[in-house]
Amino acid sequence: MKRGFTLIETLVSVAILSIIASMLLPSLINTLSNQKKVESRNEMFLEARNQMEQVIGTAYRGKLDLSSVVSEKYEMEIESRELNEELVEITLKIKEKNSKENEAVFKQILPKKRIYIN
Repeated sequence: MKRGFTLIETLVSVAILSIIASMLLPSLINTLSNQKKVESRNEMFLEARNQMEQVIGTAYRGKLDLSSVVSEKYEMEIESRELNEELVEITLKIKEKNSKENEAVFKQILPKKRIYIN
């Protein structure tokens, strides 16, 4: 009656497991790096949305404040443009300072009669 595995069976099993692990490891590394990129984009999106809400809130309180403060990780560009006599378009662009690919752009159209533009 046989008890346990032979040395060859154990070595073959370890070899098969190491081949499978070597095929899965690059995929796992890519998944982890993609997760970091997604988290970074999500954080930037939330920051941009909060800034746009702040700008709209100040616009409806009577003064359009285009000098919002963003965290030191991001660069922000904000513009207002008159579309016609009644509407104003506010564009907010936010991107990471050390990255060229991550950028969020928000556009909001507001009625001009309720806001004040400098």
